[in-house]
Amino acid sequence: MPARARSDHVVVLEARGATESVLAQHVSVLRSVRGNPDNRRMLEPFGLLGANDESKGKGLVQWGYSFIEEECYWLVDPSRDPSTWPVVARVDPLEPFQRFDMAASEFVYRVLTEADFSAFSVAAAIKTPSYRAF
Repeated sequence: MPARARSDHVVVLEARGATESVLAQHVSVLRSVRGNPDNRRMLEPFGLLGANDESKGKGLVQWGYSFIEEECYWLVDPSRDPSTWPVVARVDPLEPFQRFDMAASEFVYRVLTEADFSAFSVAAAIKTPSYRAF
């Protein structure tokens, strides 16, 4: 399955797949965190789902990214309905995370259509949202 970009900006990972999938990305980040525990600091204060026993099944799972290094995650909590998991995102890997209490679909929609939607918006630069596989 090819990756898909919204307005040549936001890439939403596939639910399944070999490389551009939520699972493949999560396994890759888990490997990085387990191989170098200092990498855990990059995901503070939330932590990565499954990175340690202290998380009690809670933590970040990446579902998307942008071509300019923005990262988008769900803040997973198994005690809550997945449709209520908030989006946690950051503009740059060295910047702090921002929390958005909305579904990932609403987050992507607002990034693409609302010029005043936080630092993530591309609506002012991209007048007509588009979608393409590559």
